[in-house]
Order: sequence, then structure tokens, then C-alpha cells
Amino acid sequence: MWSVAALEGNVLAVLAERDALAVSKSPFIVHLYYSLQNTDNVYLVSSIKYPSSSVLIMIIMIIIMIMITIIIIIVIKIITLAMIIIVIIALVVVVTIIIIIIIIVIIIIIIILV
Repeated sequence: MWSVAALEGNVLAVLAERDALAVSKSPFIVHLYYSLQNTDNVYLVSSIKYPSSSVLIMIIMIIIMIMITIIIIIVIKIITLAMIIIVIIALVVVVTIIIIIIIIVIIIIIIILV
């Protein structure tokens, strides 16, 4: 059983909703065509307005641009990491070659001196 205060609160909420729908011009909010009431009920006649295809296309394009940006950032990070790895490998190879050359020079000096 509803109390009088609860019923009055619901009436005020429905009337506030009716007033908000009546003045709304947003493509994302339903449009109120008519409002009818009797002693027991309030009837709101409205229709759902879907956003136009251009709005949907724009939203999809923004999502695609964000995804492409994220992919580009990931690829740049991967390329940067790959370049760092290549530089480290090159340094290891150069140091190894220098060590081998030093060992060969030491062996040649030992052979000449003996």
C-alpha cells in the first residue's frame, strides 16, 4: 500500500520528467509529443530519436582514430625497444671482436718472443 507522501512524490517525479522531456532538444533524449492524464494515470506520448548516421559515423571515426593512435604508440615503443636491443647486440659483437683481436695480438707477441 502506498502512502500519500510516496504517491505525491511519484506525481512530482512524473511531472518533472514530463517537463524535462517537453523542453529537451537533445538527439539522445526521447521527444515528448503529448502528455495526457486522468485521475489515476499520466500518459506520456514520445518516440525514441536515434542519432543521425553522421553522428554515428563521427563517433566510429573517433574510436578508430583513438585505436590507430594506440597502435602507433605501441609500434613506436616496439621499434624503440628493438633498436635498443640491436645497439646492445652490436656493442657486444664489437667488444667480442676487440677481445678476439687483443687475444690474437697477445698470441702473436708470445710466439715472436719465444
